[in-house]
Amino acid sequence: MTIEKPKRENYEEIADISNRADEPFLKLYNKDQAKEIGFGLETVEDLIEGEKTREYLCLKIDNQIISFVSFRLKNPQTIWVSHICTSSDFQGKGYGAKLMQKIEEIAKERGAKVVVLETERQADWAVNFYLKNNYKILLEEDLKVFPFDKTLDKPQVANRYILGKII
Repeated sequence: MTIEKPKRENYEEIADISNRADEPFLKLYNKDQAKEIGFGLETVEDLIEGEKTREYLCLKIDNQIISFVSFRLKNPQTIWVSHICTSSDFQGKGYGAKLMQKIEEIAKERGAKVVVLETERQADWAVNFYLKNNYKILLEEDLKVFPFDKTLDKPQVANRYILGKII
């Protein structure tokens, strides 16, 4: 198993893994809502565009990408995880957790204090994954005090949780 920055030649494979991993989220929305949010619509072009503001890592086994994460240093104290997905054949085996641990290592190296992300409240499988990995659902009062006070630049989106972990 290796964790590394993917090459552009891997982006088609990553887009496919991402779109397949989004399938359970598509059941939470009608087609118009899902399209507006962008679930199931990842493209190579989106990944190339994302390089301007995000970093990517992938987890490989025997040179096959099975898990992917997109993240950015939002501010000096916050790493924001934009997207994480694992190929459905490999879910539940700890690979997503390995990527989250790598993000936490990177956050520490960069002097960040927290790792934060957002997910759908109805996505029990995603919420449970983060809770199992010691992330907590951040309440409004949590978002007003250090070290989570710089997490949001705008009001929280309805029906979504902000989860975070002090590292």
